[in-house]
Amino acid sequence: MAPNGTSTGEGRPLKVLIAGGGIGGLSAAIFLRRAGHEVHIFESSKFGSETGAAIHIPSNANGLLRKIGMIPEDHGANMTEYVSEYAVNGAQVFCKDVRPLSAIFPYPWQLIHRVDFHNALKEIATSSEGKGTPAVLNLRSRVESVDVEAPSLTLTDGTTHTGDLLIAADGVHSKIRDFVAPGTPAPASSGSSAFRFMIPVDEVRSDPRTAHFVEKTGEMRMHCTTDRRIVIYPCRKNTLLNFVAMHPEEETEASTEEWNQAASKETLLSCFKAFPEDMQILLSKASPESIKLWKLLDHDELGRENWVRGKTCLMGDAAHAFLPHQGQGGAQAVEDGAALGALFPLGTQVSDIPSRLQLYIQSRYDRATMIQEYTRQSAFKTARGKHGGKPIDPMKFGNTNMNHDAYAHASGILRRHLAQNALFTRMPAAFGPTLSPRQDRFGKPRAFGTPSHTTSYVKFKTYKSYLSALLPSEELSIASHIGWATATFTVTRLENLDWLGGRGYSFFALHIHDVTNSKPAADGAAANGDNSESELKGDFVPVMFENLADPIITGREELGVAKVYATLDETTTGSSFVLSAGWQGTEFCKLTLEGLTPASSSETATAEEPPTLHWKVNPKANTGELVSVDLPALKTEAQKEWKASSAKIEWTDLEGKELESAFPTLVNIVEGLRDIKVVEVLESGMKASS
Repeated sequence: MAPNGTSTGEGRPLKVLIAGGGIGGLSAAIFLRRAGHEVHIFESSKFGSETGAAIHIPSNANGLLRKIGMIPEDHGANMTEYVSEYAVNGAQVFCKDVRPLSAIFPYPWQLIHRVDFHNALKEIATSSEGKGTPAVLNLRSRVESVDVEAPSLTLTDGTTHTGDLLIAADGVHSKIRDFVAPGTPAPASSGSSAFRFMIPVDEVRSDPRTAHFVEKTGEMRMHCTTDRRIVIYPCRKNTLLNFVAMHPEEETEASTEEWNQAASKETLLSCFKAFPEDMQILLSKASPESIKLWKLLDHDELGRENWVRGKTCLMGDAAHAFLPHQGQGGAQAVEDGAALGALFPLGTQVSDIPSRLQLYIQSRYDRATMIQEYTRQSAFKTARGKHGGKPIDPMKFGNTNMNHDAYAHASGILRRHLAQNALFTRMPAAFGPTLSPRQDRFGKPRAFGTPSHTTSYVKFKTYKSYLSALLPSEELSIASHIGWATATFTVTRLENLDWLGGRGYSFFALHIHDVTNSKPAADGAAANGDNSESELKGDFVPVMFENLADPIITGREELGVAKVYATLDETTTGSSFVLSAGWQGTEFCKLTLEGLTPASSSETATAEEPPTLHWKVNPKANTGELVSVDLPALKTEAQKEWKASSAKIEWTDLEGKELESAFPTLVNIVEGLRDIKVVEVLESGMKASS
């Protein structure tokens, strides 16, 4: 989706250089490729010895991956079904069934083999299939130095590569970070190290002494003492068990800070000799050559001024290195890549890059560093470590983390930035008082008359994070504590309007339910009867298509309703209704209701309609305010109502220049609306004034 105010037509692709081909670098490459840019990845390794380890894909990252076509279960990922903790003597502290979380968070929490994950991203980034030009992957390309302003990077072989945007995804030991944030402290020891290895599930299950470790599929187990922790969870469709055995670093003294140096089974067993016999037997099943030792590094918050310099930015572990205590490092790197893709749509000019990188900081810094700090405090306490040992509410963290959509969030930030910095905030201007439903040609109040109306509607469930990104101000929010929200598309035909000489018109609108503001009601709201309220809450209408210019002009100017023109062709035949919405002969949306039957009296008994909210723009100040708008034409005492057996909303599949050519003034709106996913139709039908 191209956020409001951006063009999908003219404008050359940016040449993007990415240093690092790990999870973060490949994610950024995919999102930027899909945005239409030319992407070059420079990876220091040869991708010949990928480390066998597993990784979490929580809901917040899972949705982003599905957006780019990476379906985790197609690459061996299994669900996280249970989370349990055990004391050092083997006694169970708790076991939580986390399968019901699927009803709270929009996407699953899955566990995947890191190699499978990495290979899938690499394929999507470089494949000739898929949206955009394949990324160019340069292996054995170690960065020696960079020019952050050019920007360019010089490799150890002496070659220099220049682009428009340089992204440092080169990990915790980032070379580029020294150029972007000179003088900042290097990563330091956290006071702990970890053994990493895998054991086949069948081998564990076949031994009666260890079979109980794999009784439950999808179980993430934590075996804890005050100064060490073993985390065990499955991957590859529950066929491999992944182990992360963390302990005080002085007991192993890893010789380097690499994460895949070899370690002995004897050392592993020695570090966890206080654990029960069944755990000793389980650990002894590790293949000696598979055991790796990883010194866990911590990196203090860099400061938001140190993420970006010139046309170069840091991402992933180069910006915010994560300890493994929450399994969030990979997820946050994916979020970084998604945010960059959202903030640099096709049509972004080279001159825009510095300001867009500031938006990148705005969209990512506070969130990433908050989760980084939470992870740090979730560590166990060690003699050399300066963090950890503090109780944290895991559900509070889970809601904050898993209900976030980094792409939608960054898109909303860009959309608001473009609106606030536009050359003109356009609203029609008239000569003297505008004749309207509310005033005559002299500006005097007009009686409204007795119009009639018919409204067809489809109410549906969708993703809260995406609808939130459509709100025009960060002062607005959706009053839902889970990841879902509801909205309704309505088609209304008004007839017998006195101010139109007895004629009528139609409008097609989106209503986002349960929207509220965080500041006192604006003057415009008071003018519409909300003068005593300190907070507005109701159905927010981000756009309303109408097929007549007069109500568009008056509604925008007098009420602040976001009205635009479209052709609205309605067909009602027997038990069906069809709307074809278009512009200059080309359809962009088709809404269909089938199986319309009269509703019973119990079905028509509904609660009072909530206020209709709109964002009224002040063109002179280039600002806006939330207002509540009363539409008298829709207020009737008696109504006839029909319920539909099925409903469908279809959008144009035009893309790029074809889309912009077909709908040159509506392209951003059409893109924004068609990206709303109708997860479930909750209610559909038709209402008419008696």
